[in-house]
Amino acid sequence: MIKTELRDLFLNHFAQGIKPQNHFKIGIEHEKFLFNAKNQRADYPLLEKLLKSLAENSWQEMRENNHLIGLKKDNKNITTEPGFQFELSGQTHESIHEVCAESSGYLKEINRSAENHNIKHLSIGYDPFNSLKDAPKSPKARYKIMTEEMPKTGKLSLEMMYQTCGLQVNLDYKSERDFVEKFKISNYIVPILIAIFANSPFKHNSLSSYHSYRNFIWQSTARGGIMPIVFEEMSFEKYFDFIINYPLLFIIKEEQYQKAENKTFNDFMNGQLSYLPTIKNFQDHLSTIFTEVRLKQYIEIRSLDTCDWGCICNGPAFLTGLLYNDLEETLSIIKKWKKEAEKLRKNTENFDTNYQFYLKNLNTITQYKNLKEDLTGNNLYVHRTIIKCLRFLQGYDYLSDGVDIDNYETINSESVTVKGVIASQINETNEILFTEIMKSDILDELTGEEIISTMAIFLNTKLNDRE
Repeated sequence: MIKTELRDLFLNHFAQGIKPQNHFKIGIEHEKFLFNAKNQRADYPLLEKLLKSLAENSWQEMRENNHLIGLKKDNKNITTEPGFQFELSGQTHESIHEVCAESSGYLKEINRSAENHNIKHLSIGYDPFNSLKDAPKSPKARYKIMTEEMPKTGKLSLEMMYQTCGLQVNLDYKSERDFVEKFKISNYIVPILIAIFANSPFKHNSLSSYHSYRNFIWQSTARGGIMPIVFEEMSFEKYFDFIINYPLLFIIKEEQYQKAENKTFNDFMNGQLSYLPTIKNFQDHLSTIFTEVRLKQYIEIRSLDTCDWGCICNGPAFLTGLLYNDLEETLSIIKKWKKEAEKLRKNTENFDTNYQFYLKNLNTITQYKNLKEDLTGNNLYVHRTIIKCLRFLQGYDYLSDGVDIDNYETINSESVTVKGVIASQINETNEILFTEIMKSDILDELTGEEIISTMAIFLNTKLNDRE
């Protein structure tokens, strides 16, 4: 009975997110990297200076175990990620113009405070300068547990935590059916979002093989990627039943973070931990689902690389225009992608293996591509040369006028004129005689001048044939 009550409570959490369309809002969260003067990632003392400087502008401090870890003002927060990536979780707004105005004001605040402490900030999807081992580590207790647990099921999880920055767009739904349609569309367009808003081509001071290296990292992250059930019939309940079988990353008991010892949220509901979950535990669990699109009491779309003022409004504007207007038109387009999407979903299971094969054989693949290009070029040269020669022969009546030179594969013995047949016989005779002379001992008895004169006979013969 208790589990049924908990199930209803948590399922109702999604239903409570339903809003009438005239109350729809737009929310964004965007991250950026902080660097010192040497392009090293800002450590905690430097971060603390920045936070205290911002706090002078009406921001309130947020602390954990006496560590300053963030700020809040009105309904927006500045938080810090595992590698001290700086994140603004903005207020929700009625228009994209208000979203942009908020982002502009935030960036101006950051600029002023950062300059005072010689801090550089960069909005890019992946740290272009530093390796994972050089990334700073947040003192937050949840990140310490995640650092230990996440690599167990996703080998690039630590790079995701410490080396990436994203931009997230949060949008509302007016009914369960509206959620289903928006959720489906958002997942279908993940590859498009990655491509359009790619902003992480660098790694270790050089170009990577990707326009969005961040999104490559996220495909090999624990609990990441595209959720396997998204191309099936969806509902609040189906989403709920899927995510409660994710392992818990941690639990919070008496305001302390603790390991969950490989228990799922379903186990938690079944009383397999020392207490039963609350709605706060459920919300914490939802925040540890790192898929490209996820559900809270709104839809979070998370595939975009972060970017600076020049493009920070583009992603939210694109998604707002797409998902807050006529969904039927969009659905009619993406329904045609179903087969391709199913194939993509199946192929993602082998993506990492295929990519490692690609890296291992990159030199061979490159050589093959170069050889293929060379052969293509050679084939074109040979084709043009054959055409040129055949036109020469046709021009001197060795081939009949009716022959289609461009389709030279069709040329046969009937295409050759009487003159062409005679010339061919003369050339064959010359070649036989020349071969016999070269094989005999006669050349051994001749001087160099005499050999040249002998060869000239055959050369002159060929020139006479051409004439």
